[in-house]
Amino acid sequence: FEESLRRTRETRALLEAGRAVTASLDPERTMRVIMEQARAVLGVQSCGIMTRDPATGELTSVASLDLPETMIAKVRIREGEGITGQAVAERRPVQSADTFSDPRVRFPDLQRASGLRSMLAAPLLVGDRVRGAIVVFRRDVHHFSPAEQELLVALADQAAIALEHAHLYGELETMVQARTRELDRQRRFVEVVLEALPLGVFVLDEGLHVVRANPEGARVLGCEAGTRDAFP
Repeated sequence: FEESLRRTRETRALLEAGRAVTASLDPERTMRVIMEQARAVLGVQSCGIMTRDPATGELTSVASLDLPETMIAKVRIREGEGITGQAVAERRPVQSADTFSDPRVRFPDLQRASGLRSMLAAPLLVGDRVRGAIVVFRRDVHHFSPAEQELLVALADQAAIALEHAHLYGELETMVQARTRELDRQRRFVEVVLEALPLGVFVLDEGLHVVRANPEGARVLGCEAGTRDAFP
């Protein structure tokens, strides 16, 4: 019965995370939902997310449920460094049952200051590419089971999809803005040419009525340029 309840909680957590990914393009909101689900279903005290800079390979902490901003800003590691860096480099979950005595820990002072003693990190994978990592912490000495690792990997997949969607949307928005600026420049250029053209240029509708004319065309018709109601 307890196993059934646990599986139900895990399934609900994954569904909530998936719903957050598909319902919003706001990565901050989606990341928070995923972190909250990870904390609830894994019974951990804290959860955070780091993103990877593809140019430098450096991992930067960008979100946490509990750690203050001043502490988050200090967490920057390279791929292969520490528990999280190792998880990213090896593309698999990596844990430390006791960070207070683990020589792999990159920031032992921060670990002791926060009181978070055990941790599990899983990479955020999109195909062969690593977008970052999700990390959960407990305040006691704890060895994370294979089932707990599998669940964090599933949540990491959802977080990776959310980051990828936000990245692709940002690229698309940039492309649309660039194309809009280019079309606007072309439109202004055409307008300048038409305004200066010594020939009459007319725009007709389906009924062959003049709906627009350049200055020379308006002079020929004896009306105001660009004014639809003035055209006979």
